[in-house]
Amino acid sequence: MRRALVLLIGVVLVLVGLTPAALADPKTEPLWIECVGVPSAWITANGNGAWTPAHDNDGTGVYLPYAFQFDVYFTPDGGVEGLVESDYVSKRAPKNAQSHAHGVCTFGEEFEVVDDPFFGTGTGRFVGMAWVFYSG
Repeated sequence: MRRALVLLIGVVLVLVGLTPAALADPKTEPLWIECVGVPSAWITANGNGAWTPAHDNDGTGVYLPYAFQFDVYFTPDGGVEGLVESDYVSKRAPKNAQSHAHGVCTFGEEFEVVDDPFFGTGTGRFVGMAWVFYSG
């Protein structure tokens, strides 16, 4: 379980770097977010923290996150996928929430795990959800 938590924290730290500031120069690769209730988009990050607004690369839209759900799954070679860790964090919604559209965006990534002392070899899958207000 300790190893699973370390893996989750590592993945979360990567994604914290993917939540960008709207007005700063992007410093990471674009991340596709698939949304319901607000436009789906490619966003980029500057690494200022989990609660920093995300900027739509193709327009002027800004995504203001107020909650995240992170799930990490692992499938050992020849085995069945299982949930390794799940975490949820939230904060108060923005004060001007009534003036913004509300939505839920998902994002994720698959990765290979090789000779891990705890998990062995297989594939991992990270799934994230962000509850956002959208202005744009």
